Amino acid sequence: MANMTGDPDRDFLRMMSDHHKGLIAIVHPTLDKKENLAVKGDAAKMDKKQDAEIEKMITMLDKQYKDTYTPSVMPDNQRMVDELKGKSGAEYSRTFLKNVIAHHQQAVKMIDEYLPKAKSPQVKSMAQKMKTDQTKEIAEFQKKLSAM
Repeated sequence: MANMTGDPDRDFLRMMSDHHKGLIAIVHPTLDKKENLAVKGDAAKMDKKQDAEIEKMITMLDKQYKDTYTPSVMPDNQRMVDELKGKSGAEYSRTFLKNVIAHHQQAVKMIDEYLPKAKSPQVKSMAQKMKTDQTKEIAEFQKKLSAM
């Protein structure tokens, strides 16, 4: 888990890299399931997007701070992964959506805490885009969840 450095931009990149790694940990079991789940397409899109964003954040950490940070899954995210174990079908899909919604809500909170302290226009812009994207996905997933 990310140790604080005192630099809000660097700390945000580290924390959000961990957070994204957590979503990938939630998504991968979904992609590996043999059954045709309603959420598989969403899982594949999130996996690709989060992986690309992690790469971008790791590159920024390296170039701007000479920080060779390796993201790790946070305990809250591991609990979400564990919660999916043993579930299947609609129950799995509902739990997956609930967990992704909660995960995205955590990200939005982290971004809201970071933005007033932001110094780097590049990191701030990335954070704002993440917030917009994740807020949109929260609404989409809440709609899917209520339709199940």
